[in-house]
Amino acid sequence: MKPSEKLKERRLRSGQSPHEVAASIGISSAEYYDLEGFDDLENAIDLGKIKDLASVLEIRPAALFSEEIPDEKIGPTELASRLEKLMRDQKTDLPQAENIIGWTLGPFVQEPESAILAWNVTCLQDVCRALNCDWLAVLNGIEAQERPSRSGQAANLPLW
Repeated sequence: MKPSEKLKERRLRSGQSPHEVAASIGISSAEYYDLEGFDDLENAIDLGKIKDLASVLEIRPAALFSEEIPDEKIGPTELASRLEKLMRDQKTDLPQAENIIGWTLGPFVQEPESAILAWNVTCLQDVCRALNCDWLAVLNGIEAQERPSRSGQAANLPLW
């Protein structure tokens, strides 16, 4: 089942309207309808909204994307440590790592707990692929963290 289909099924099971779910996570009803109507949940909203959405629908974030959810949890700070280790091991600096991975990562290295929430799933998958770790385990780690307040930092954008 596609993530958009799982989302709609879970919302219907919860008894909530699209308007109620949208209001609960701070997006417009039109944006929410797009989430259920298109097959691009991975790019449509950031991980912070996915976390909020999963909480409202009482489902684990990883369950929107996979039937098999790993037990492992990799938190944002651990992921940032793995990125720094990769850069040390490969003797690369941050701009080189960003070019290799294809995403701007400076805010993440500085404030992993808050910056990761601005990523979309595709960014998370690309970073985890480069670090050879399970992106669903990182979603588990994000699920476990408290949502930090955002300090006006720029969204993480692809470099292409």
